[in-house]
Amino acid sequence: MSSDFSEGLVQMLSLVDSLPEQLLGSLNLQGLDSVQNNGYKPQRVVLCAMGGSAIGGDLVQGLLQNQKVSLEVWRNYGLPHWVGPGDLVIAASYSGNTEECLSSVAEARRRGVALLAITSGGQLATLVKPGESLIIMPGGLPPRAALGHSFGALLGVLSGLKLVKNLETDLKAVVGLLQKKPSCGAVDPKEMASLLQGRIPVLYVADSMLAGVAVRWKGQLNENAKIPSQMASFPELNHNDIVGWGLDESWSDRFALIILQSGLEDERLKRRIKLTCDLLQDEFSGVYKLTAEGESDLARILSLVQYGDYVSVHLAGLRGVDPMPVQRIDRLKSGLSQTDTP
Repeated sequence: MSSDFSEGLVQMLSLVDSLPEQLLGSLNLQGLDSVQNNGYKPQRVVLCAMGGSAIGGDLVQGLLQNQKVSLEVWRNYGLPHWVGPGDLVIAASYSGNTEECLSSVAEARRRGVALLAITSGGQLATLVKPGESLIIMPGGLPPRAALGHSFGALLGVLSGLKLVKNLETDLKAVVGLLQKKPSCGAVDPKEMASLLQGRIPVLYVADSMLAGVAVRWKGQLNENAKIPSQMASFPELNHNDIVGWGLDESWSDRFALIILQSGLEDERLKRRIKLTCDLLQDEFSGVYKLTAEGESDLARILSLVQYGDYVSVHLAGLRGVDPMPVQRIDRLKSGLSQTDTP
């Protein structure tokens, strides 16, 4: 058990280390060149994906605040009611066998909606018809550990469709930043993990650009460290969440508050953050502010993502759990695959 745990820890740390190289590799993924020539001129784009395959869409949304494109991340069966001809469905499943994503493909066919697929293979790759774009990622990884491929693939698709500016220069600059392992204005990730050990992390997002970062943190804490987490965003959390922290004093050491900041927050939002921390400081074992690094929005998002990925793996190590397996997910999928009998 200890040997498996140690091997899994080393393996996941290596996968987190590979994020910069994955991002670089995503610039040349098989099938990206076809996107520029497929004639898509979508009014709206919906990314149909789950789990680790969907997080790239959440992060990309943080880059679209000043863009004209609308990107919806759909985590469910079928499609949103408003999707129809003139829109584009991007079906993303790392394995290619995610049943919710395959359901979305079937519904897109039924409605006559244009389809584009991002996958490493599986059933999804076989469903793509001639003339449709199929982006192929390298396989063999846990989906959450293939973020550089899936995130880069989606950026490449949107760029190829002329829906966002070409971010290749920014992407290469980000690679250099991530290779230096930014600290985001806090302690190193291993020490942050020790501060979170035995506690439930609560993530507060200061800038809407970082909403996807909080989703990533939560998922990594769940899957790698095997602990629960929760999240909320300013300013909405000032209208509800802060009232919920009225627990008995015996609970105050069970939670840790993490504020994710872009460094671009306006003065009004900074005031909200300060007041919130003052109001809640006695409810948590600690309040930790993390500030994104880098000159571009892309860098700010990914610097916090990388930091959180490392924290989740180091926390797994402190807890003595193997970050690689996700046994309950596997058991659930196995149960879903069984045919019910009378």
